[in-house]
Amino acid sequence: MKNYLLFFIIIIFACIQVTALNYFRIFSVKPDILFISMVAVSLLYSPIWAISFSIFAGMLKDLLGVSAPCLNTVLFPIWCLIIIRLGKKISLDSNLARVILIFLLIIINDIVVRTINLSAGSFTSSGIFFKILFLESIYTALVSPLIFRAIQHPFFAS
Repeated sequence: MKNYLLFFIIIIFACIQVTALNYFRIFSVKPDILFISMVAVSLLYSPIWAISFSIFAGMLKDLLGVSAPCLNTVLFPIWCLIIIRLGKKISLDSNLARVILIFLLIIINDIVVRTINLSAGSFTSSGIFFKILFLESIYTALVSPLIFRAIQHPFFAS
């Protein structure tokens, strides 16, 4: 039953993503807490729940974002499956391992998203792209322990 409450938390994260985080921008970049929540549920919940949560988080990000339609709805479950598989091969229990994982995944995800958006006709100069890429990756990775702590709260334990 408590797993269903996590859908509500993801909705709250989506609202925070588009409202409150605008006050915490650094050089017009803010952390991607929906991506962090997808990584967190991929590591902390069963695969069925993790995929369900990642699809839901991807849909919310697509509804609130400006990327190609359904892009995150497709990419989030793919990342979820990769994280689940990776979690079986290496230990991702420490905060440092999770921060590094999120940093690398955000970089890869941004490259994939920008490449798809570029093929759809949306152009961003390479200088701006790389500045945003690294700033967003660092910022998101540094914020991730807070989101993990919220999702690991005993209230949501299954």
